[in-house]
Amino acid sequence: MLQDIERLQLAALLHDIGKFRQRTVTTSPFGRHQEHGFDFVTKDFKGYFTPCGNDLSDAIRNHHERRQTKEIERQVTLADRLSAKEREGDDRERQQPSETALISIMSRLEIPDKWRLPELEYHLNPLAFDRESIFPTAVGAADPVRYRALWTVFTQELKRLAGDRGYQSSDYQTLVALLHKYTARVPSAMAWEKGDERTTSDVSLYDHLRTTAAIAGCISEEVLPDDLAADNPLCTLVKGDISGIQNFLYDIQSAGASRELRGRSFYLQLLTEAIALWILRRFALPITNLLLASGGHFYLLLPYREGGTQIDSLCAEITEKLWQAHQGELSIVLADVPITVRDFDQFSGKWDSVSEAVNRRKRTKGSQLSKETMFDFFFTPRDEGKKDNYGFDALGGEPLREAEYLVAFEIPDQAIAASPDWRGIIRGFGLDVHLVDKPKNKPTPPGATTRATVYRLNSTDFLSDEILGNFRWGDLPVSYDFRPQPQVIPRKPDGTVADFDQLADASEGVKWLSVLRMDVDNLADLFKNGLGNSASISRMCTLSETLRFFFEGYLPKLCRDYNSRHAPEILELIYAGGDDLFLVGGWSAAPDIAHQIQFDFIDFVGGKHVTLSGGIAIEHKKYPLYQLADDAGGAIDDAKDLRQEKDALSFLQNSMGWEEFKRVNGWHKRLFDAISGEKPVSNNFLTRLSEIYHLYESDREDQRKWAWRLIYHLSRAKQMHPNHKDLIDDLRQGLVRNHSEAGQLLPFLRAIVRWTTLRTRED
Repeated sequence: MLQDIERLQLAALLHDIGKFRQRTVTTSPFGRHQEHGFDFVTKDFKGYFTPCGNDLSDAIRNHHERRQTKEIERQVTLADRLSAKEREGDDRERQQPSETALISIMSRLEIPDKWRLPELEYHLNPLAFDRESIFPTAVGAADPVRYRALWTVFTQELKRLAGDRGYQSSDYQTLVALLHKYTARVPSAMAWEKGDERTTSDVSLYDHLRTTAAIAGCISEEVLPDDLAADNPLCTLVKGDISGIQNFLYDIQSAGASRELRGRSFYLQLLTEAIALWILRRFALPITNLLLASGGHFYLLLPYREGGTQIDSLCAEITEKLWQAHQGELSIVLADVPITVRDFDQFSGKWDSVSEAVNRRKRTKGSQLSKETMFDFFFTPRDEGKKDNYGFDALGGEPLREAEYLVAFEIPDQAIAASPDWRGIIRGFGLDVHLVDKPKNKPTPPGATTRATVYRLNSTDFLSDEILGNFRWGDLPVSYDFRPQPQVIPRKPDGTVADFDQLADASEGVKWLSVLRMDVDNLADLFKNGLGNSASISRMCTLSETLRFFFEGYLPKLCRDYNSRHAPEILELIYAGGDDLFLVGGWSAAPDIAHQIQFDFIDFVGGKHVTLSGGIAIEHKKYPLYQLADDAGGAIDDAKDLRQEKDALSFLQNSMGWEEFKRVNGWHKRLFDAISGEKPVSNNFLTRLSEIYHLYESDREDQRKWAWRLIYHLSRAKQMHPNHKDLIDDLRQGLVRNHSEAGQLLPFLRAIVRWTTLRTRED
């Protein structure tokens, strides 16, 4: 039998499902969406939702009624109104609901003085990890025919899940995943009003439903306010931040570095989510109260009365577990801020406040621990040999490369052993995790397992007959979900997993390795101010979800496609999540893939009002990985320091805007073709250009030191290589035409020459 809180959360999750059903109707009258939602649970799936009782259907039917007789109706109504704070008037044309496409929230961000395209829209399709699903377009396709097709496959999948049984508590996460797949490109509200100002359809039905459910999970009869402008706290926004990630990831010995690094990266993803889910279980809250988990941090929405008083004790308990596991190498900071009804008007302020609270707590990290553990935390020498005992090397090989499923068994919390492996640490947070290559190879649940969750990796096809038929364990409740796996693991020609030496050997020219790091510029300000006065909780979640799917959903496919065109494979995506990425590969591929990512990001956001910066470090393959990673981190810092708007790349110790990089790349390709083609220009030509750059660098203002020598050598080169006359004339014009124009190209001459030299040499 469902508990009242479960019935409330389910009612909130499904309260607007009628909007989806309503838009399949082609003849007027279309009917109220509340009635369509009522019919969904009482007719379409009557048998399945029977265990939920009449409260579920009544809450869906009456959540817009003035007179409500049940507490659950008032709770769903309040949660709906707080989630839907984005529905502010805007001057736009009226549209029919079934012909309205979802507007990309990225193209709605308010960034002053930055170029962007007009609003972009999504096609009305199921969510998938491909470009068509993740990227908006100029005109999104939406019509009743598409709605009917989408509704048909949605209900077919739900019928496959339901079978001839009734709803179970474990179905909640599966329903969330189904709504994610089929309503992530369905607008929640649209410009249908008859007045002069109409609603903007830039929030998906999925994000509205999941945030409504998250708020409903925090509402009880005791705290339900009558006044929507009340200032008494209703919820608590919690942010968790894992510290020490950089050193943990990159402090790796050279032997087996690739397997070790990818194993550590995957473990950090699991650890972040395991801690977040562990906290939710403490409050008996479902997956919808996890607003975001990516990049080593997470956001939770908790009830104020319980959540606001337990954060310090929870943080101390988690910190002690992490201390036992990692001896201070990894730690966590938790912070929370209260959320009043009024705060939902401008939720970005609270999103920013909780981040500031986390930063303040980082200065007193460990203060929640007992005195004995505090002493150990700061003064006990760390066992340096312990870090090699976690099993990351084995995890990062074939198990991760072959995995198509992730199975997580919920178990009672376990004490973390003195020398645990990675799986033992995750068990300490109540999850027993297994990577699975085929459904027939499903793992056996440990004793005392209470529930299983089966995730399909890198595919949204998560409810196939094969999955439902194989991933069963008697009467054990099972949830089904999908998730991106933002790693790309290259193979050698013989099919085995490649290591970093093989990636370096796949380079053109010198056999060196590179690290590429990229992230979104001014992200904190983007979340704080980008949504202006319309920063509702659903919009904030839509923004974070949209960015996450570019990095976690699209970039892995981009890298796999790049590898498929390159033999042998040359790129390994170690991680991509939230707003950043870390990529290792043969050095010659790094600038190429960086430019492709930046080019695609412009298409994704619809302009240059939101930008990326990147840093590339290259070195010989025996160079320590942690140092190469640190060099790439310094390079991205240099790129961001180049100019106020950032939007730049640092490569070969040169920071340049992306337009400058495009020009540098063009000149590099022309020089490379001239040196490697028929009747080539001699390598001495590059040597002379390099010498001229160094003269220029020694005194940029005194043209006498470099200009005459440049003219002389270019004139000699033209005599020696008449078939390259056009190239040399263009180069001379670009470098010495006048000082202001020379300043546009000459500062990058060293990078052009160095790039070309590295591609034309084998040592």
